Amino acid sequence: MEIRNKRGDLLFSKEGKLGIGDLTGVDLREADMRGLDLMGIWLDGNDMAQADLRDVSLYWGTLLNANLEGANLEGANLQGTQINRVNLRHANLRNANIGPSNLGGPSMISWVDFTDADLTGTILTNASYDEATKFPEGFDPLAHGMVPRGKGIQAD
Repeated sequence: MEIRNKRGDLLFSKEGKLGIGDLTGVDLREADMRGLDLMGIWLDGNDMAQADLRDVSLYWGTLLNANLEGANLEGANLQGTQINRVNLRHANLRNANIGPSNLGGPSMISWVDFTDADLTGTILTNASYDEATKFPEGFDPLAHGMVPRGKGIQAD
């Protein structure tokens, strides 16, 4: 598998299937990752600002301490994903699925910044969020089926 940026520069390369931690800490700014199957992969400490993640599958994956500012996640499958301490400011999440996994496990959202993100058509049913999560102005998480966690509780 090769991941290149929008200019064609090689950012990551590995023969065979990706392992859980293979992409941890890799600089993926402006990466073209459209349609990749990243099921169960950990993206920890990654800078993915302006990355193209349209239709990517991060089913049961983990996004930790990541920067996805301005990233395009339109149509992405994030079902059952743990999203913790992630910058999603100005990100496009149109029609993404951040709902429960096929087994009913919720996506866990903690300390996430969705400021000015486009959440149009995003499935957020039963996604659990904490009080530190920031949403776009006028966005009502309860009206979108999200579930607040108790004060001070975080998913780490």
